[in-house]
Amino acid sequence: MNYDDTEVGSIEEFLAFVRDPMPVSASTTFIYRGQPSQYTSFEGHVFATLLMPSLYRQTLRLLGHDTIASLEKRLLQDFMRESPPYLSRRPETTVQWMALGQHHGLPTRLLDWTFNPLVALYFAVTDTECGVDANVYQASVYDNQLYAGATSGEPTPEDAFQLYAPEHLDARLQVQSACFTLHPLMEFHDRDRFLQFFAEVTPKELGARRCRVLAGRFRALKKELGVLGLTEKALFPGLDGLCRSILWKQTGDMGALKDIVRIQRSIRNGEPSHP
Repeated sequence: MNYDDTEVGSIEEFLAFVRDPMPVSASTTFIYRGQPSQYTSFEGHVFATLLMPSLYRQTLRLLGHDTIASLEKRLLQDFMRESPPYLSRRPETTVQWMALGQHHGLPTRLLDWTFNPLVALYFAVTDTECGVDANVYQASVYDNQLYAGATSGEPTPEDAFQLYAPEHLDARLQVQSACFTLHPLMEFHDRDRFLQFFAEVTPKELGARRCRVLAGRFRALKKELGVLGLTEKALFPGLDGLCRSILWKQTGDMGALKDIVRIQRSIRNGEPSHP
């Protein structure tokens, strides 16, 4: 799919992009997603990022060795078995479990979005040292695409590309104005067809457009968003978000933030914490 990438370097330019949407009707809901414009694979290859749910990003490396349905089942089973001690409220349906897991890093076939365009911009610029431009996508969802939920709680093939606005099972979901798009459970055996689907079909189904946020403006944009109340402590309630917010406020040092995250992960995994 070809995008007319509007370049954005300021809050004003971004809001102009948001205020100038495609022709819509009164039944349209806009959702937003911010992400890097490219990523580097484990092998060192650079690829353009796509509107691809995390479950498919995992299985892209496993084509021919595992099935998407099998991996999804195992991931959800483990999460449902081991997460209850950390939950104040237990999800009741499969989609609720998927949404909660997705928001905490579990690969699922849900794709994270937000109703708040400034939240999407925050996630686009959060890594001020990455040196790579970011994209903020705006998608349009019509009333008949709102996911109501099946009586069984199980998403069906007919629910593909519908919008799921989850119940507030978690504080992060609420403060980030989080929502998700449901994506079909499909098996791919050909890498080119796999990538073509997410490059062309998914954006078309979601009526997506995007702007490109310039990497050289990340630091300034993040500071402006902080003035508007978009900070780590606001978007990630808890002591971790608070400490990251304090460090950014006092130093503006994303490198130090990365070191903290690395050390935290090393401690959890029982690994040495040195670089």
